[in-house]
Amino acid sequence: ADLNSGRLKANDDDAIVVLRTITLQQSGTGELMDKVLAASPKLTAEQRTRAAGAAIVFGQQVASLKDAARRRELDAQKLAATSASVAIADYLGVISSAYPLPAFTPTMTYSSDPATFTAQYFGLFSCEGQGLQRLPGSNNCGEPIKK
Repeated sequence: ADLNSGRLKANDDDAIVVLRTITLQQSGTGELMDKVLAASPKLTAEQRTRAAGAAIVFGQQVASLKDAARRRELDAQKLAATSASVAIADYLGVISSAYPLPAFTPTMTYSSDPATFTAQYFGLFSCEGQGLQRLPGSNNCGEPIKK
């Protein structure tokens, strides 16, 4: 989403953000997709082939995204991210045709106040969740929040 929003640029700092994010969020996703596929006996041969193909494309696009980030090529990053998103949506579509996925029901309503939302969402991993002020324009924590 950040790639298409224009917030990330083709520079060293943003390339590091993309590489770290994809590594943290997608490490093991391909292997998990393979495990789910292997443990899905309700799938037809055609569905299995389609899901396996989507899993392969997803892995290829994640690799392409990492490569594009290393080369600082923003358009290639956008293309790879979009293609990976389409591949995982296709995979989930095939799996959910045989195994209905439960509807998402949020467990809590998040605040519209940015500081409160950050504390709720990230908990102790955020400055706000630790009771500290976030330094303006950074992810660094400052002094305790004054009430």
